Amino acid sequence: MTVDLDALLAILAMAVATIATRIGGLILIRYVTIGENQKRALEAIPPAVLMAVIAPTALVTGPPKRLLLPRRPLPQPGCRSWHPLPSG
Repeated sequence: MTVDLDALLAILAMAVATIATRIGGLILIRYVTIGENQKRALEAIPPAVLMAVIAPTALVTGPPKRLLLPRRPLPQPGCRSWHPLPSG
């Protein structure tokens, strides 16, 4: 059995990116005051799903689409049908 060096490097790069994102979030959240509504919204979106949706789009698309990413509103409290990508 041989190990493909490109695949191994890709896996290691993804692991480093995941760990850096989690640690960076924990460090940055110390400086942010979160209200009750924001707390409920953040708890409703698992971070792994959010990154799985946003990261590929941000890395693959061009600048015009990248600028639209932050414009998707967060779900309102009690919303059960919100999806991070618009349908259509």
